[in-house]
Amino acid sequence: MEIDRTDPNTTIIREKPVFVPAFTLMFVVIGLANLVLGVLNDNLDGNGIFGIGACLVIGGGLFLYSARRCEYRFDTRRREFRWVQKSLLRTRGGTFSFDDVERVILQRPGSEDQTHRVVLYTSHGQFPLSNAYTNNKPQLQKALAAIEEALDLIPTR
Repeated sequence: MEIDRTDPNTTIIREKPVFVPAFTLMFVVIGLANLVLGVLNDNLDGNGIFGIGACLVIGGGLFLYSARRCEYRFDTRRREFRWVQKSLLRTRGGTFSFDDVERVILQRPGSEDQTHRVVLYTSHGQFPLSNAYTNNKPQLQKALAAIEEALDLIPTR
């Protein structure tokens, strides 16, 4: 997560995941490499085509889903939170008032896990600022502090 405060009334948090898209792209590369090697060596059978196709479809689908960029904008002048999530296939976004936000926390998937993500609790339910959990807790704590400051919330640590 990257925090940007170019305007004193606006806090922008951006998320550009790198690891998951790179990992899923590896499936596509492996599938393509197997396809090229199979064609060059002329030894593609039904099972080989199925495995290559599975690599390409699963890897390509996961890549299209995971290669997304998110921007979360906290505008203290208008007292609104705007978000935009852009992937290769679609763009989603929305706006809600600061009054809808009840609290913001670092959420863990389980009690023993060392990974976290930032989640806003609103009157509409939970709003995670990331699909993935990460073990980069100092960076998440900076984002949490910036959000709490923008929303004028009492810190939840």
